[in-house]
Amino acid sequence: MLTDSQIMNARIMRNNHMTYSAIGAKLGVSHVSIMYHLKPGMKTIYSAIYDRSHKDQIASQRASYRAMHKKETAARCAAWRLTHRKEIAAYQAAYSVSHREVAKSRTAAWTKTHPDKVNAYSARRRALKAGALIGATAAQLAEIKEIYRKAHEGFHVRCYLCGKVIPNGQRHVDHIVPLSKGGAHKPSNLAVACAKCNLQKGDKSPETIGILI
Repeated sequence: MLTDSQIMNARIMRNNHMTYSAIGAKLGVSHVSIMYHLKPGMKTIYSAIYDRSHKDQIASQRASYRAMHKKETAARCAAWRLTHRKEIAAYQAAYSVSHREVAKSRTAAWTKTHPDKVNAYSARRRALKAGALIGATAAQLAEIKEIYRKAHEGFHVRCYLCGKVIPNGQRHVDHIVPLSKGGAHKPSNLAVACAKCNLQKGDKSPETIGILI
């Protein structure tokens, strides 16, 4: 690498129309070093070449840095995720829709290898629904069943969030006020959403995303 003084002298010589080779010979360095410091865009090109030819070394250095700075790295990642929540949610939703088969296979594989977690989640979900159903009438139970039937079998079903017609296979029955936020598993709190909108909404409350109910 050249010193600041050498770079300054090299610029002067280049302005006097000396070739990179001549400048290198004058300063006792290669013409490549002169081009790297003086020619526009060369740093980017050489950096890209270096990155491609030192992938393993760079990956090892980054892994080592992360291992030595776990707390700082975690804090930076958390801060970034906090300020980019909408972009992350939109990307995840779009990816899930465009990679549905991949997502299904990954989910199936994860479910198969984590039965304890799946059972715990299912039990918690059933408990929430059961609690939310306390006091439900027979008519309400029948209406809930009909909502799910229409969601899976109905024609021209629109997403209650974006208003678009949802193709069969991409319809989710959503709790407008999430069960985890105290929402009821009752007809008045159920609506059909497309996969993309439902994934973006997650467990947010209606007030958070501007839904009027």
